[in-house]
Amino acid sequence: MSVVTAHNPAVVPREPAVRAASPWAAVMPRKMDGGRLEVEDRFIPSGGAPGSGASRPETRRGAAEHAAISAVGAAAPGALAVPLRLVLLGPPLSGKSTQGAVLAEERGLTHISVGELLREAGREGKIPEDVREAMARGDLAPSELVFELLSERLQQPDCARGFVLDGYPREEEQLAPFTTFLQEHHMDNLRVIGIEVPESELLRRAEKRGREDDRPDVVRHRLEVFRTETGPVIRQFQDQGIYHAVDGTGSPDETAGRIAALVDSWQFAAASR
Repeated sequence: MSVVTAHNPAVVPREPAVRAASPWAAVMPRKMDGGRLEVEDRFIPSGGAPGSGASRPETRRGAAEHAAISAVGAAAPGALAVPLRLVLLGPPLSGKSTQGAVLAEERGLTHISVGELLREAGREGKIPEDVREAMARGDLAPSELVFELLSERLQQPDCARGFVLDGYPREEEQLAPFTTFLQEHHMDNLRVIGIEVPESELLRRAEKRGREDDRPDVVRHRLEVFRTETGPVIRQFQDQGIYHAVDGTGSPDETAGRIAALVDSWQFAAASR
């Protein structure tokens, strides 16, 4: 399978599993055509349900190396005195919620899934019928609705220990109010993890899962929405230097291991200061 970048439409070799910043062809435009973002190919920032034996550091690196990192963290308990506040971004079927749940459990954080917040609001009758129908077609939920649900959730006491938020912000217009909210509530030390997966793999996962909203036409529409709406958000996070891309191909445990290795590196760097 070839992967074509936005800046160099040629086959490139697979890069290391964790990259500080990686221009995704899916979200980084090659050119503007009548105001529409055009891309050369689609390598889209994945996961699935974790298998038995959820990712552990020993699956990512030698046990001795992990023990050394753990020892440094234990010896410097103040190194991560500021709670981890993480955002997971990726396209539909990228496994954001799965990986968010694994990461939150391993790190003692609160997991917040925007998709689950919306589904819960729908079950409780808080979403108008026309909005539910639009969401079923693959359109994004109104920003005002999402922000209302999310801001309420982030103010609950369990988020004070740190959180993993998946699937937000999805649109550029959501970025400013989200950033302002975090600053006003002293939650502005944010890190963003992006999960990369080829579109062909995402379509294969949709077919295997077989849900009503996983029809190929719906999935392709959702991927196009992700490229055009979430792409600018990712670029802004890249510009801020807080965005980190992770390879989401392979098994869910492999993806979880790569994410955990990235977070371990932050812990190691903080403890070494």
